Amino acid sequence: MRTPYRFTVSLLLLVALATLSAAAEPGDEVVVEIGDDVITVEEFWAQVDALPPQYQTMVNSEEGRQAFLDQLIQERVLFQAALEEDYEDDPEIAEEIERMRIRTLATFYFQRQVGENYGFTREELREYYEENPEYFLTDAQVRMRHLLVETEREARDARERLVADEVSFADLAKEISLDPKTRRLGGMVGLVTQDMPIPQLGSVEALQEVIFELPVGEVSEPIESEMGWHLLLIEEQIEPKPLEFERIIGRVADQMLVPEEQALDYYQEHQEEFLSDPQVQARIIVCFSEEEAEAAHKALVAGEEPREVAREYNEDERTKADEGLLGFVKRTSPVPALGRQAREVLSVAFDELDDGGYSEPIEIDEAWVVIVREAFRDSGVRPYPEVRGTIRGRLISEEQQLRVEKFFEELRERFDVEVDQEVLMTERPPNETPEELYALAEVAPPPTAIEHYQDILDFYPDSPEAPKAQFMIGFLYSDRLKNYDEAEAAFNAYLENWPEGEFADDARYMLEHMRDDDPLIEEDTADSDETAEE
Repeated sequence: MRTPYRFTVSLLLLVALATLSAAAEPGDEVVVEIGDDVITVEEFWAQVDALPPQYQTMVNSEEGRQAFLDQLIQERVLFQAALEEDYEDDPEIAEEIERMRIRTLATFYFQRQVGENYGFTREELREYYEENPEYFLTDAQVRMRHLLVETEREARDARERLVADEVSFADLAKEISLDPKTRRLGGMVGLVTQDMPIPQLGSVEALQEVIFELPVGEVSEPIESEMGWHLLLIEEQIEPKPLEFERIIGRVADQMLVPEEQALDYYQEHQEEFLSDPQVQARIIVCFSEEEAEAAHKALVAGEEPREVAREYNEDERTKADEGLLGFVKRTSPVPALGRQAREVLSVAFDELDDGGYSEPIEIDEAWVVIVREAFRDSGVRPYPEVRGTIRGRLISEEQQLRVEKFFEELRERFDVEVDQEVLMTERPPNETPEELYALAEVAPPPTAIEHYQDILDFYPDSPEAPKAQFMIGFLYSDRLKNYDEAEAAFNAYLENWPEGEFADDARYMLEHMRDDDPLIEEDTADSDETAEE
């Protein structure tokens, strides 16, 4: 019965995995005996390792481990049964085994020659890694705070307070910073990676140019950007460190295949492919009634600061904490607060407003919105670090494809491959024998029957059925389809190939008389009409 069997195997498995004999080599413990065959712990785990990664975790549980062992046992007993029945000697099975052998060897050869690390040896990869350490470092990073004010004078006054230790940078950012995303965090931006967009702020070129030159612990001089005036404080600097070779072999192979100079050259030659979209820094004030939206608009007309108006009137919880500030957005950026009409509302900021301008209340789904345009970024070439991954991915794919094509070209030359295109393009023979095709034709409608007869002529021209098929094509065209031109061609073909054949006299008769019926019928019909008139 199944239950005791499963219990027995489970017990064997647990004993085998939990008990180690001092006299046995690791992995020699037998989990299952199948006659003279065995499955050891080592083999069991080797089978687990051969599974795709997403399935390997199934053996973490006792139930999963038992189920997988059951599969191995089923496979092994089926194998033993096949051997008992001499399946190895079956031609069909032997042919399939040979196909699998060819496929397996071919797959492993390709993988080891060009598939794994593009065919570079570990020695080549190690040498390249050691000769080019600058490509295999962790990214330089800093931990940074910033605050944003409107004017240079405000920035200098704030810096004086910080330098004089009147207030901490975090407290001052909470007090005066205009950036709502970082103000409530005391200006904390977090870790900034060299040559990458700044968390919370995005790509701000004026800041990115100086961040990694600032000393730790010192407040920067005021820095102007399209957002306003900034003060920065670098709290920690994390220097690049070498990456461990064994953990980045694939990255080393990528770098060998496409050197950085090649990627940079591509960037310089194709900069038109890497233009950034125009962006606006937008602020929205979402109200659930037209009256509130009108009130917000009137406040803006009266000269109130947009962030103050947003703080008072914005009712959208998703943007309220940021005083309605969306940051820099593209025309097509999704804005959940605006729903399906996001593009329509953002287009107003792009097309109808200048910096500092604001819209009339715009009706959206179940709400009204006023949008403020605070700044604009025109389209420009994106810096190389931002598009480096895209460029390298494209070039690596192309180089690998070229490498594979060259690999197979060399193999074809090495083994003198010649292809007969005429044979390749020849129509595939039917599965049926000439006798089977003739039998099918006898019961098929004329068009299909002619196709079967033609298959006999095309693929089995020397068979006994070929002359009969040729004659029957002519007969069907003449007697059933009344296509005398095709019938004449078929009968003439018969006489050309089998002039003394069994149906030669019949073919000649048909050529002479197959058209006789039509005029006779017409004459009889005409005589009948004259008689009727008399």
